[in-house]
Amino acid sequence: MTDKLSLPLGCARERRRELSRLTFISRLLVAPRMALITLWINILKVTGNTASVWAKTFWGKNMKVVLPEAVSGEILRFGYIEEAVAAAIIKYVDTGNTTIDVGGHFGFFSLLLSEKVGESGEVHVFEPIPSTFAILSENCTGRPFIKTNMAVWNKEERVTLRDYGLSCSAFNSIRDPRTGEQKKKSLSKSVTVEATTLDLYVATNCIKPDFVKIDAESAEFEVIAGMDRILREIKPVVCVELGDLGVEGAMKSRTIVDKLLAYEYQPFEWCNGVFIKHVPTSNYPYSNLLFLPH
Repeated sequence: MTDKLSLPLGCARERRRELSRLTFISRLLVAPRMALITLWINILKVTGNTASVWAKTFWGKNMKVVLPEAVSGEILRFGYIEEAVAAAIIKYVDTGNTTIDVGGHFGFFSLLLSEKVGESGEVHVFEPIPSTFAILSENCTGRPFIKTNMAVWNKEERVTLRDYGLSCSAFNSIRDPRTGEQKKKSLSKSVTVEATTLDLYVATNCIKPDFVKIDAESAEFEVIAGMDRILREIKPVVCVELGDLGVEGAMKSRTIVDKLLAYEYQPFEWCNGVFIKHVPTSNYPYSNLLFLPH
């Protein structure tokens, strides 16, 4: 990465690594704010309360987050989440590009995309859960954002999602929660929303995406199945969340990888600060892969 955002992301990463080596007491002495945030999050979890606060991203942008939600805690403490996705955006998105963010959550990656594309570009962001979409809308205002409160799926229809509330909103899904998230399953409510395909959305809005980020909580295969024309004809850079996490009904990650390979894409993984060619494997832990067209 040579972009101006590379250095602050690298600094945030190193800061996180340094702190991760310390005990809680040592962190309290070296970085009291970080330790107090962790304590605050744990208190909120125990009491069942939530708190809306402003966090600063690694490039200095303020955004609203909700504690004790997992993604929010990471952003508040370290200024970033999912380094591989952030690095892919920094390296492969340019000024004036048209981008799509599937699974916008509270808007962290949409904000990073907007930083890259500028006012001459576009960030089309999808977030289906109304309460999550409301926070995203507060964070992503004006140009270059085009926000859509719908699900992305393999066909146009109404779908029912599990909504775990703002404090567990990173796990909202059309399927059961990840292995080990049974408590969230019992606390969920059902939300029925409209769904569309990316092919239909792109055709309707007459756009040609340069970059597509997909984080659909175990529905990534269906999202990709609904973008056949995009992958055949437009050939954007694609960043996809993967992980064989024991979710019933979710397609194996290797099947997703093979599907993109069939469109003549090359997979890359983020390793020690650089993207390297990825060799497909039979099983995948939680991860994000970058796919570049030949």
